[in-house]
Order: sequence, then structure tokens, then C-alpha cells
Amino acid sequence: MGQVEVGSAAPERSGSSVPPGDGQKRFGHWLHQSGLLVCLAAVSIVATVCMALGREAPPALFTLVMGVVGASYAIDRVIDDGSVPESAARVAFGTSSALLGFALVEAFAWLRGLRQAAELSWLFPLSVALYSLRWLPATAGSRRQRVKDIPYFKALYVSAFWSLLVPLTMLGVHVATDRRCFALSLWAFGKSLTNTIACDLRDMSADRAANVRTIPLLLGWRVTIRALSILSGLLSCGTLAWVWFGGLPRFFLGAELQTPIVFTYLVRLARRQEFDGWDELLVDGSLALFAPLVWLARHWLL
Repeated sequence: MGQVEVGSAAPERSGSSVPPGDGQKRFGHWLHQSGLLVCLAAVSIVATVCMALGREAPPALFTLVMGVVGASYAIDRVIDDGSVPESAARVAFGTSSALLGFALVEAFAWLRGLRQAAELSWLFPLSVALYSLRWLPATAGSRRQRVKDIPYFKALYVSAFWSLLVPLTMLGVHVATDRRCFALSLWAFGKSLTNTIACDLRDMSADRAANVRTIPLLLGWRVTIRALSILSGLLSCGTLAWVWFGGLPRFFLGAELQTPIVFTYLVRLARRQEFDGWDELLVDGSLALFAPLVWLARHWLL
């Protein structure tokens, strides 16, 4: 338990180091570290939810989401950097910059009439702070714990964080929460869970070194890939069923065109058991494809 199974060793690739001479890996690593794909993924989920609800998202909502998710990502990064004493000045600058950016987009959202969405958006940086700071009681022989240190809880917490984008969107377009909110939140949770576990596959070496016990470290390399394949298939079947019974529009099935991309990523890992720049794009960028795929399905395919 907590160790990679024999015969299924993951590649010894840290989530924070890239061979200096490999341009492809360096580019993928830069995209991962910059947080750009995280922000695009959040905007994509918001746009997808708006299309499912039949509403046009105001540009101010996209600005709010980009700013809130970007600030939350930056807060998580600088809190992690705080464990390195030499980075104190960088951490202080990063934290103040993230909080300033968050305050500016909050004020902008209020001025644009998105008061309820702006109020809910405070949960994002708060959730990140609770996730990354050491505030839980210390165990025997160790210092205070973080939420991310709770064994195998990380993926569930992060996925719940992403599912908050659904009620945030509904508040932003002034739609009352109903059964569609539950369906779309469950969809966002499942897709984020798949993506988070896939990210943990990539970061197994770094998580093992930091003593962060993730699902891939529990199940092992090969079993995790099989479990992700099954989970992706079940999510697609669930979306199909919800569309079949009229809970979501037919064109929402376009979002499931992302599933083959996930399978491509998993097949590449199963065959090679190593990562390159394309894997960085597949795992971090797949969530950003929802909106373009649903838009194409709405206008051309269905």
C-alpha cells in the first residue's frame, strides 16, 4: 500500500524538472508550470456549461474565472515554493501579486453586475489555501499536515474544486440551480477526477519524494491506467444516458470527443512508460477542449 507495484514502476520523472536539452519537454513543462492551460480549462468548462444551459456567457464572467483560477493556481504554487528558504522574497511577491490580481477581478465582476458569482468565487482561493497550508493537527513525530497530505484524498478534493465552476457559471448567467446543475457538476467532477489522477500519474516520482500519497501510488502504474480507462468509459456512458433522457442537449455529446484523447494519453503511457512534451499537452490541455468540441457539435454535427 502506498508503493508502486512490482513490475509496474512509473518513470522517474519529477513534475518540476526537465532535461535542459529537450525542447519539446521544456515547452510542455513551461505550459504546465505557467498555469495557462489551467485557466483555459476553467474557461472551457464555463463556456461548455453555458452552451448546455442555452445561455451566452458575458465576457465579464470569463474574466472573473480566468482571474480567480489564475490567482488560485499562483497561490498554490507560491505556498509550495515557501518550503524552500531561499525563495522567501519570490513567495512574498507571488502571494501579493496573486491577491492583488484576485481583488481586481472581484471588483471588476461586481461592477459588471456579477455580484453573486463574485461572492461564490471567494471559495476558490480559500479552498486552495486550505488545501496547501499546514493547518491540520500534527501526527506523531511530524509537523502539521496539509489537506493534500491526507492519503489518497487529493484527487477528490481537487475535483470538487473544479465542480464549483458549474454553480459559479449558473450564478454568472443568472440561471436558477436545478437538476441540470447537479448533472453538470457531476460531469465536471468526473472529468476533473480523471484528469487529476492522470496528472498524478505524471508526478508519481515527485509525489513519492514529497510523501504525498496519491491514488497512482496506491494502485500502481498499470492498475491506475486500467482504472482510468474504465472511469472514462463510465463517464461517457453516463453523459450519453443523461442526454438520452433529455437532461442535457444532444450537442453536449461533443464533449465526449475528449475521451479518445484521454485514451490516447493512457495508451502512450502504457506502451512507453515515459513522458514527453505531447503528454504534458494531452494531460493538461484536454480539459480545455470541451468548449471547442461542444461548439462544433452544436453548429455542425448535431
